[in-house]
Amino acid sequence: MPEDFLRSRIREEIGKIPGKQLPEVLDRLRASQKGPQDSVLPFAGSWNDMGESDFKDFMEELDRRRHKTLQREPPIL
Repeated sequence: MPEDFLRSRIREEIGKIPGKQLPEVLDRLRASQKGPQDSVLPFAGSWNDMGESDFKDFMEELDRRRHKTLQREPPIL
């Protein structure tokens, strides 16, 4: 589809979005323009708010999932 047509359609669809949802739409649009590093930086330090017990549980679950993933057979292509 031509770029002008797509931009026009996007403007039409945005016009239908309730005002209270526009900040979320703007955040998603900005996120789609960022690289991988930019998209994860907002989470930096988020574990500081996690309690010690929750953090320990989280790390154990993460370790369990890593081991489970590494033990899987590779897909047959």
